[in-house]
Amino acid sequence: MLRYLLLVCLLGSLSLASAAPPPPSRYSDLARLWGTVAYFHPNAISHAPQWDRAFAGRLPLLLNAGHDDYVAGLRELLGTLGDPVTRLDEQPQPAPASRHRFRCTGLVCTLDLRAPVPAESDLIDLLDALPGRLPPGARLTVDLRHLTAAEAEALFETLRESGFFDSLTAVPLEGVHDLRLAWRGHPSEQPNRTSPFYRPVWIAVKDGAVPGGEEPLPAPVTVRTSPHIALPAELYALAHAGRIRIVGGPTVSGSVESLVLEDGIRVCVRRSLYRRHNAFPSLAAGRPSAHFPPQPFPEPGWRFLAAARIWAVAVWFEAYAAEDAAEWNRRLQSLAPAFLEASNAAEYGAAVAAMTRLFADAHVWSVPPDVRKALAAKPDLELRRIENMWLVAAAPAGAGVRAGDEIVSVDGVPADRLAQERSSLFPNPRTEVNHRFVADTLLSGLPQTSAAVTVRSAGGTLSEVRLPRLAGPPPSRSGPAWRLLNPETALVDLGLLQPAATARMMRELAGVSSLIFDLRSYPRGAGWALAAHLARTGRPLISRIDQPWILGPYAQRAMAPVADEVPAAHGSAVQGRWIALVDERTQSQGEHTAMILAALGARLVGSPTAGADGEVTSIRLPGGIGMTFSGMAVRRAGGERFHRIGLQPDVVVRPTVAGIRAGRDEVLEAALELLASQR
Repeated sequence: MLRYLLLVCLLGSLSLASAAPPPPSRYSDLARLWGTVAYFHPNAISHAPQWDRAFAGRLPLLLNAGHDDYVAGLRELLGTLGDPVTRLDEQPQPAPASRHRFRCTGLVCTLDLRAPVPAESDLIDLLDALPGRLPPGARLTVDLRHLTAAEAEALFETLRESGFFDSLTAVPLEGVHDLRLAWRGHPSEQPNRTSPFYRPVWIAVKDGAVPGGEEPLPAPVTVRTSPHIALPAELYALAHAGRIRIVGGPTVSGSVESLVLEDGIRVCVRRSLYRRHNAFPSLAAGRPSAHFPPQPFPEPGWRFLAAARIWAVAVWFEAYAAEDAAEWNRRLQSLAPAFLEASNAAEYGAAVAAMTRLFADAHVWSVPPDVRKALAAKPDLELRRIENMWLVAAAPAGAGVRAGDEIVSVDGVPADRLAQERSSLFPNPRTEVNHRFVADTLLSGLPQTSAAVTVRSAGGTLSEVRLPRLAGPPPSRSGPAWRLLNPETALVDLGLLQPAATARMMRELAGVSSLIFDLRSYPRGAGWALAAHLARTGRPLISRIDQPWILGPYAQRAMAPVADEVPAAHGSAVQGRWIALVDERTQSQGEHTAMILAALGARLVGSPTAGADGEVTSIRLPGGIGMTFSGMAVRRAGGERFHRIGLQPDVVVRPTVAGIRAGRDEVLEAALELLASQR
């Protein structure tokens, strides 16, 4: 222990960057150890602050220690849990090899199964002969002390298969309830945003039933064991029935999960609780994170814990990314040094952004607080990347710029160079989706400032304008949610349509034969109300949704299907043809609304959507960084995947620079042409 404390003091005065790099596997080993305890130990939620602080505080030693000090550090870290079963699986002091496995002193007999455990065949012979060797009236003690977890597991399996447990009772015994902590998705850690879909749950299975034998051994049999040994469920069932008496065992019973780290180091983590009755301990709504340090640049241990949390999301919780845990191990091994060697908050934030970008999911965001503050305000304009230009797509009257103007520079920085810098902050499932995020922030800056912008007009003239940056959410779009384009066709802007207005709209449009739904901005939730009015007969499938149930630390995931059918029809007010306008701005609820309309026969016109659907959830990271991600996997009704790819339109059309400068909506024009061709 003194050597360990001295090493801690020494490491406290050294830079992580100057230490010899640890074996690459140590990064992923420690992330899996942290995550296994953090999410699957029965006390994971209630003990979260203690475990996180212990892990972060000891991280420098664990990463940079040699083998012996690494083992000592792991032993000390696991000891902070106060759970003797969660421990290093070390070889205890074995009993003398030259000893009698069975011996009697008077009427007290002992079956000595301490390490080294006898060979399986020898043990079976010993157990078979046991009833005949017990003197009449003798009491038996079975000695199970000083076993490693691996030895105990093998020994208990032999005792089970040999019928030894059955020999301890003549009456069949029910097993105990094995309670395991599992996760129905990851609860959101974003303030004031919770989802009923995601929560921790107890899963209970009956384990350890004992059929019983015809001539049981005299009861009670005494079982001597050690506090660190996880006993099988059968022994607790026998103890509850009064057939055995357990001496020296763990105060809390349950099973363990073994992790094998570098150099064959084995760690045992308590996985379950045994309960005689099906009584579930109370569970909080999720794992707390309020104890994370709020300062933008936390200590190295906390920065690594951030990487470990992202890794845990990838291999267990994110609906799509958990397809290759080995690949995420390699990614963590590659990126962890950037977290540890960061010298300021900006470098730490860049490390987080680099890791989260690997999800290639438009739902995955992790913008640091200082960056959010620096980009908190922007002018009231809409920019888009069209024909390799950063183009003003829409601007209010009097803004100083007009639709079709090209952004050449911002605050003296060339637009393309600034865009390249901003690009690294945002997810990148596809280039056009990344461009959408960049366009949304290209003119952003601090509140109460103005962007000095150089623009090029349609005629090629360069001009300098100053555009005030407005803090807070952008001004609400205005205008009618629906309007007639001609006597037969109406345009419905789903970015403006409120669910409560849907019925009135359908009444007013009862005489039209075609509806065009504009999904090129985020909808307000009217999709389901529309479906009930547009459905003709039956309830067609909208999509296939799977919600992950994370059952254990070795990527044991069950995908639970969630029903997603068109709601029952209210009686259609419109009988005709329907089209949905989509592009890279159509994401999440917008894509789901597009699938609702497609299930009802609508054609999609425009360009591929963002490819990010699935109820969003979130975690918090040390340093005040939040991270969002997809919590459910969504596929087309036919099973086709569109994640990262986007919904593919039936008619592909994109706006052009010339069209925007001429004030045309070329996607809408293509939809009208499609309707005209179908008459």
